[in-house]
Amino acid sequence: MIGRSSASLATVVTTIDRSELALVWPAQLFAAEARALLAAGYTDENSLGLLLDEAFADERALKLFRSVQSFDPPRPGDPWAEQLEEDPWVLRLAPAGVRLVQDLVGDAEAGRLPRFEPRR
Repeated sequence: MIGRSSASLATVVTTIDRSELALVWPAQLFAAEARALLAAGYTDENSLGLLLDEAFADERALKLFRSVQSFDPPRPGDPWAEQLEEDPWVLRLAPAGVRLVQDLVGDAEAGRLPRFEPRR
């Protein structure tokens, strides 16, 4: 573990867990819904997490989202959110949960996400 950054470890965990995901929804529907939520600024578990829980089989996608999303950043206009001073010199990365959903959208559109097949 010495010498490894937490970002590289998160990437490894994400790659391993993503291979177990299977879409219940059609890929294009999932991609359209995810893009709409992201465009509207939704980044928390109540929106993106719910989408993943509904669009994928079992709870693996939601559990993966929870494992990479370390916090729910406040939405603009939230009167209870702590106001943070913006530093123009600091590069702001999208939250890990947002990056996960963006990657899943790319995988869905490229046909790399398997469809869930119920057992008969």
